[in-house]
Amino acid sequence: MKTSRLLWFCNGGMALVALGPTLFPAFLTTFAEIFDIAEAERLGRLAAILFAGFIVGIAASGPLADRFGPRPFAVGGAALSAIGLLVASAAWSYATLAVSAFIIGTGAGVLDMVMSPIVSMVAKNDRARALNRLHAFYAIGAVAWLAIATITISIDLGWRIAFALASIAPAAIGIGFSVSSMPVRLHDGEERSRSRTLIWKPGFWIAMAAIGLTGATEEGMNQWLPAYAELDLGFSKASASLGLAGFSMLLGIGRLSIAHLPQRWSIHSIIAVASFASGACYLGASQLTSSPALAACIATGLACSVLWPTVLAATAERFPNGGATMFGILTLVGNAGCLVSPWMIGIGAEATSLRTAIAMAAIAPIAIFLPAIIIRYKEKN
Repeated sequence: MKTSRLLWFCNGGMALVALGPTLFPAFLTTFAEIFDIAEAERLGRLAAILFAGFIVGIAASGPLADRFGPRPFAVGGAALSAIGLLVASAAWSYATLAVSAFIIGTGAGVLDMVMSPIVSMVAKNDRARALNRLHAFYAIGAVAWLAIATITISIDLGWRIAFALASIAPAAIGIGFSVSSMPVRLHDGEERSRSRTLIWKPGFWIAMAAIGLTGATEEGMNQWLPAYAELDLGFSKASASLGLAGFSMLLGIGRLSIAHLPQRWSIHSIIAVASFASGACYLGASQLTSSPALAACIATGLACSVLWPTVLAATAERFPNGGATMFGILTLVGNAGCLVSPWMIGIGAEATSLRTAIAMAAIAPIAIFLPAIIIRYKEKN
């Protein structure tokens, strides 16, 4: 099997996962103007619909990928992403925009589910680094899509052109997956651990809680950073988009840098430090003003960068026979966190203020810190 080519297509597939979560927040205030959306809750609902699509895609494809192999899901996820982007580019109402968000989310959910187990099998002797590298391409993709968004904004091409241009990428990646060799199994050993067996493991419940809170931490800031920078901190639309680009760049840098951490750093130590730093960044973003507050928003990308792939790697090490079903459950729960957090920030912003809602969102990363410290303590004693 030409594993290097397959890994590069997986990296490209993970970059596609960032399409919806990046382009929608970049044009959030534009949608509010064009479709006459006055309520913050309705804007937050778009992110919730996007991640509802993620959840449907993951739930529908996770168990089936173990049975039928990863190829149909890798190709199908890319195709759905392309279709959703084209629908978005032609959207004529809030309802059409919501439908496109759901389609894009479904395609991204299928890709998000299947990329991690493929890489986990192909690079099973170095899972933590390989999975962090894979998920770094989520951030790299986010920067690329933001570049498209910023260029179209700066030269007045409009958001429709941005979504139409972005649809070329999933079409190309889908063709690449259709001609690539794939692993026969997505788990170690002959027998896969069944989901009902995993659910009874206390360690798996901890992993699900951690990945859900990780999704809430990452997407809460990702979805609201441009709007917060523009509406509360007083930055221009272009500057707000650049702030989100900075967040995504640091997200990728953090994931690529994990290979250079000293060997004495255990997986759970990395999770504990990252969660504490993420909580501090959220609080800084909510308490500071102007440029320092924006800097704290951007720094959240570095702080939370390693959480998602490292939690996946820790769980794969603990349950090596979990297969695509295990990754599907984890990704499902993680994207549930991605769904809830932006929506709750929108609801909190209407009830109080966006600044207060972001301060309250610091609960998610702080909640990851405590179990990580307990597990690390048990490792040492």
